[in-house]
Amino acid sequence: VQPDILFIADTKQLADAKFIEIPPELIVEVLSPSSRRKDRIRKLDLYLRHGILHYWIVDPEEGTIEAYRLQDTLYSLVQTTDQEFTHPDFPGLSFNIAEVTAKPDC
Repeated sequence: VQPDILFIADTKQLADAKFIEIPPELIVEVLSPSSRRKDRIRKLDLYLRHGILHYWIVDPEEGTIEAYRLQDTLYSLVQTTDQEFTHPDFPGLSFNIAEVTAKPDC
């Protein structure tokens, strides 16, 4: 499984690694028409089973982000927004979801 984006705070554990063997603190999946079902169901279940603390789903078509946090044995929705995104577990992180999901000018 290769997530679209992942975050690992302790980069020392990655110094000489060819593969990531520790679970990331955060995984972000960006939905596409071909990955929508897989990202929302299969990957959510997989990340849950592997103890991924934070799982975010970005939906460019809807212009939204859903932020889930592992609570005991289930994911709990922390926030869903189409506006300014902030997260209590990531102080200082803030972005406008419309800017992130905007289609590029070609």
